[in-house]
Amino acid sequence: MASLVRCTIFYIFIYANGFYDYFMMLSHNEAYYNSQGYGLDVFEYFTDYPILPLVFWTINVGSGLIAPVLLLFRSRWAVLVALFHLYLYCA
Repeated sequence: MASLVRCTIFYIFIYANGFYDYFMMLSHNEAYYNSQGYGLDVFEYFTDYPILPLVFWTINVGSGLIAPVLLLFRSRWAVLVALFHLYLYCA
């Protein structure tokens, strides 16, 4: 049980960082781009990011963050959300 909790907290941490990165990239924060060492090309790429990959990216980040939280609370929905996340990750 303790290792499950540690693993769940680790994944929450990883996806919380991913959510922060997602939010900063899509808010077009130039200071964030510069702090990560990205150039002008990356900034322009995310300025005109296509809508379909954005939808999949949003669902991937959201379900990746929600699945371990549901697992931590021992919800029966955790497996379904995790499988959905895996499907989107592999698609």
